[in-house]
Amino acid sequence: MTNQEYIEKCRLLIEKKINRGSYLKWTNGDYEKLSELIMEDVKEYISTSSLKRIFGKVQYSSDPSISTLNILAKYINFKDWYDLVNQLNMLEKPVEEVLEIHTVQHDSPQTASGSKRFKWKIIVAIAAVIGVSTGIVLFLTSPKAPVYSITYKTTKNTSPSNIVFEYDLSQVKSNEIYIDFNDHFARDNKKKLDKGKNMITHTYMVASVYHPLLIIDKKVVDTLTVQVYSDGWEFIIAKYFPNSKEFFPVSATSVSRKDGILTIPSEQVYKYIEDTVRNYWIKYRYIKDFKTPADNITFKVKGRSRSTVQNYCNEIDVWVIGTKNNIVFKVFDPGCGGEYSKVQLGNKILDGNYNDLSAFGHDLSEWQEIVLKVKDKKATISIGNTTIYEGVVEGEVGTLSGFVIHSKGTAEFDYVDLEANDKVLFRDDF
Repeated sequence: MTNQEYIEKCRLLIEKKINRGSYLKWTNGDYEKLSELIMEDVKEYISTSSLKRIFGKVQYSSDPSISTLNILAKYINFKDWYDLVNQLNMLEKPVEEVLEIHTVQHDSPQTASGSKRFKWKIIVAIAAVIGVSTGIVLFLTSPKAPVYSITYKTTKNTSPSNIVFEYDLSQVKSNEIYIDFNDHFARDNKKKLDKGKNMITHTYMVASVYHPLLIIDKKVVDTLTVQVYSDGWEFIIAKYFPNSKEFFPVSATSVSRKDGILTIPSEQVYKYIEDTVRNYWIKYRYIKDFKTPADNITFKVKGRSRSTVQNYCNEIDVWVIGTKNNIVFKVFDPGCGGEYSKVQLGNKILDGNYNDLSAFGHDLSEWQEIVLKVKDKKATISIGNTTIYEGVVEGEVGTLSGFVIHSKGTAEFDYVDLEANDKVLFRDDF
């Protein structure tokens, strides 16, 4: 089956659960109600506009994100989307047949014997419906043992961290089995798995939250969450595209904190970047399990990014990292950004190709206070006292697992502040 066929079966199961008639005839109120029901049951949010795209009310060429599909699957009592796909594959009949409601129509008078036969038909029909309903409940709630397993372990949870993935693929018929380490810092990010073995290792050099994928016959069948923390701040100098996988860790002792200003001195950059006229990135990472949800936070950073190169586009990016998703946005010099600008609020992603994000353009040669506030899934982004963007965080970001600040070229930072529910989680004024 294609992914669209699985999505259609998911639509039918949801249609059956909420009992509001054929989804082909749903109105805006039905989608609003479904959004509310999903939030109540799963504690995760899908907007009505996203639901309309998924159910075909609004034409959209791309498939829904895996995070959105996971939420839909959870709403109909599956573990996640891959659990839904696996269990649908075990069905002998199409879901359309399972969900079909058979009715007995009576258009003409019945004889006594005919009436008895009709009553028996009703009894049989009711029994069939009860049986089908019971089957659906069992299908939706009874776990099926997968034919594979994969777990991981590590003896060190700070970067660099060598992860041992242990797996059992002996019952899988296919030989097209891969693991994608979800490591965008690695050159060799995807490897084929040998069914005759039971483990493979991978070293994550940079602190972050990773989601390795188990892929069988080009389909993702399982996703893990690997958290690699930093030991305090982690500093990285990275080359720009097309050499963006070339990066160089910088020791904390090589970073300047003079006069309460954090920066990486130019002499450190020259050690790794031969031609500093070309673009390069400096990444300031702080990855930690803050043990609090990422949906009620305030993050502040005051910084400036100065370059002596003519027509250089300065840029400062902010990443708030969650166990399930991220909040990301970019601030750049006026006139820059364009197709490279981006805002991500969980599942919601806006890029500069098709969205006007020019409000994120500010003079980064001057000190700017960049503020992100998230409250009850509403995100507000400000520069100083000026709000430049407001939007709803779609889906679940998960537990707060740190933050990352990127600067294109050399930057200076005055302070970083992170609060959650009016409590200070992190503060560094250097």
